[in-house]
Amino acid sequence: MNRLLVFASVAIFLLAAGCDSQSTSTEGAPKQNAEQPSANPCTADVQNLCPGVQQPKDVVGCLREHKEEVSEACIAFVKI
Repeated sequence: MNRLLVFASVAIFLLAAGCDSQSTSTEGAPKQNAEQPSANPCTADVQNLCPGVQQPKDVVGCLREHKEEVSEACIAFVKI
């Protein structure tokens, strides 16, 4: 059960990271753009290997299906 919650949380975070990063900046808050490194090591893997996948369980499943292509950092982060 706890592992499922971890996977779901990671997948939701991955989906949020894949959303439009052209957010407007507010005073005092840095604007995130493509030049800033992502805090999530799976963002690039999800964007490259699982485009269009939206459900958290499907994101994790997609990463598992592409485990040979997923970065070591993402594998360690998601524990797949």
